[in-house]
Amino acid sequence: MRLLSLIVLALSWLALPAHAADRHITLTTTQAFESGRPLELGTIMAKHDNPHMRIFLTLKNDTGLPVSLGTPQPSCGCTVVHLQGEVLLPGEAREMEIDMNLKGKRGKIVKTIRFEPGTLILQGTLAGDDTLGDPDVIFKEADCRKCHFDPAEGKTGQPLYEAVCQACHPYGVPLPNRDIIAKGLPHTSMTGWSQALGGPLSDAQIESLMGYMRSQVKEPEEN
Repeated sequence: MRLLSLIVLALSWLALPAHAADRHITLTTTQAFESGRPLELGTIMAKHDNPHMRIFLTLKNDTGLPVSLGTPQPSCGCTVVHLQGEVLLPGEAREMEIDMNLKGKRGKIVKTIRFEPGTLILQGTLAGDDTLGDPDVIFKEADCRKCHFDPAEGKTGQPLYEAVCQACHPYGVPLPNRDIIAKGLPHTSMTGWSQALGGPLSDAQIESLMGYMRSQVKEPEEN
């Protein structure tokens, strides 16, 4: 009996996909670009030794007219889109592969991909907390710094927000909170952006962000 159990366990392990977080999803172009709703990915299982999630997204043109998708533009370099051909004819369906590197991510994640007809928003929640490493990886690895560190240099206020904040906050400007910007928020992907913690922002840049964010929201600032 024990031998049989071991055999079943081994076969179950062999049956696991290479990427435990893979998704296969079909959307119409109307659902993807005109509904205004994000594509919910649910709970995402990912491992430290394989932090990638692949989404095999099939888009079907339901508009009755040709749809030009253009060149996909992800919100940052940790998301890569593989798409063959830019034009969908009426009734045509085409699959694209979206590869998301979840290294350093925690809790809720939101990614955007801009296409010519509109922006596709992907969101989900990572299971676990520390299995994918520290969120400050975005300031340490060269590929991450290209999107999250280097663009902050020499910028203040709105240009600074658009350069390094907007990618992770596609729903609009959040409530201004100096401590969260500088020190981060535990159990989330929001790491501390202060230069004192290894981030790219000086105290003056953080103050400039606070000023811009206050101008964009009607809610009171932090206590």
